[in-house]
Amino acid sequence: MKRSRTGPKRRGGGRLLALVQFFAFLTAAFGGLGLYSSHLSRPLDQPTARASGTVVSTHESTWFPKRAGSASVRYAVGGADYLIKTRRDPGEHFLRIGDVVPVE
Repeated sequence: MKRSRTGPKRRGGGRLLALVQFFAFLTAAFGGLGLYSSHLSRPLDQPTARASGTVVSTHESTWFPKRAGSASVRYAVGGADYLIKTRRDPGEHFLRIGDVVPVE
């Protein structure tokens, strides 16, 4: 039996390459999906609908007493009702129950 001058062959070299290729493929595939989904979820440059909403409830801030809290605004677009939660102090005045506010 002849011995090789280069020493014993290393096993697993092909497996390591296959593993690196596998993770490179996963990174490329899911990275592409992530970029595509972030492209789809970015906000539009202009409002898609304009409506008038009514403040239906207000919520005081319990943890931070100096903050204004939040308000729930109900509005309708295309026959469907929506409810959003926003800051109670939009800048002009504090929102109160029954106030009509523009929603974009």
